[in-house]
Amino acid sequence: MSKVLDHWIAHNADHAIYYRDWTAKVKKNSMGAVVALLEESDELTLRISKKFEDAMDRQKPEKIMSNITAGL
Repeated sequence: MSKVLDHWIAHNADHAIYYRDWTAKVKKNSMGAVVALLEESDELTLRISKKFEDAMDRQKPEKIMSNITAGL
C-alpha cells in the first residue's frame, strides 16, 4: 500500500505544479473566476495528498504489529 500512496502523493504534487503554472498564465488574461477555480483545485489536490499521507501514517503501526505477531 505504501508504494501506491507514495505514487499518488507524487502524482498529485505534479498536478498541483501544473495547476499553479496555468493559474499564473490565466491571471495574465484577467480571468478571475477561472483563477479562483484553479487555485481551489490546487488546494483540493493538496488536501487529498494530506489524506494519503495520513493513510500512510496509520498503516505504519499496523505493519509493525503484524511483523511482531509474525515473529519478524
